[in-house]
Amino acid sequence: MVALHGLWNGAAYLLTSDPALLFYYLLVLLPLFIGYIVAVVLLRRQEGRITVARLGEYAAAGWFTSREVPMLATGPGRRMLKGAADRVARADEAELLALVQAHRAVVIG
Repeated sequence: MVALHGLWNGAAYLLTSDPALLFYYLLVLLPLFIGYIVAVVLLRRQEGRITVARLGEYAAAGWFTSREVPMLATGPGRRMLKGAADRVARADEAELLALVQAHRAVVIG
């Protein structure tokens, strides 16, 4: 990121005309930006495949079922689990708050 910032500032300093700066942006910086986007997408896909493979090993060992692996390894699966986890967390939180209120009533009198 620092190098890209340096490229932009250097170009703005060296290329004094607007058309030259626009040409530089389209020729150099835009392809770099697109390259970064492609790299991030490819890395996320690779990470997903690795996660599925590793969780598949846990499923083979009996820690998870084969249906749980995609729920844990993919974005849509985790979003489905997040909703369930939020409900459980809210129930736990409500129970803990009730316990705090009960203890407060005992302490305060």
